[in-house]
Amino acid sequence: MKKKDSDTFRESALSDPDSDTELIFRIKEGDRDALGELVDTYQKRILSVAYRITGDWHAAQDLSQEVFITLMEKMDTFDPERSFFSWVYRVAVNRSIDYLRSRTREKAAGNRGSVRASVAETPEQAMIRTEKKEKVQKTLARIPFQYRTILVLRDIEGLSTSRIADILDLIPATARWRIFQARKLFREAWDREGA
Repeated sequence: MKKKDSDTFRESALSDPDSDTELIFRIKEGDRDALGELVDTYQKRILSVAYRITGDWHAAQDLSQEVFITLMEKMDTFDPERSFFSWVYRVAVNRSIDYLRSRTREKAAGNRGSVRASVAETPEQAMIRTEKKEKVQKTLARIPFQYRTILVLRDIEGLSTSRIADILDLIPATARWRIFQARKLFREAWDREGA
């Protein structure tokens, strides 16, 4: 399977547009089970995106809840002709970026604080894998969030360039350029950390 085919497969496995539309219709009709199904479909992905962008597990949990609250509040404004997948990712990305901006303002005002996810001790292989994940997350935190966001969506979430362009409201050529730049910035930050 070619990489492009593999990416399309990974992305299509995440959601079914027809199923999403049906769930949204049921939610608008007051079906609480449909809401649960929609949350089950997207919750892990939204949590992952929020964590990868913010680097803060607790904030990511709060943000993913905010995303679903926002979606419920705005459900009547959703256009079923558009992609729900892109809409939910756009809300998650925007909430995560807003969080980073507010945290940056707090740091500038002198309100410093750090929350670090606890890592339980595991066997050697799991520890090495954990250390590598931490280094990836640390390296992601060192690059500007507009590039971090696009890198998370493309290389961690495996979304296609056209899907990313839709989520971030970019033209595909701009999305491709930002992916290229993000990878370059990531490599440079990774090399500075020492491999």
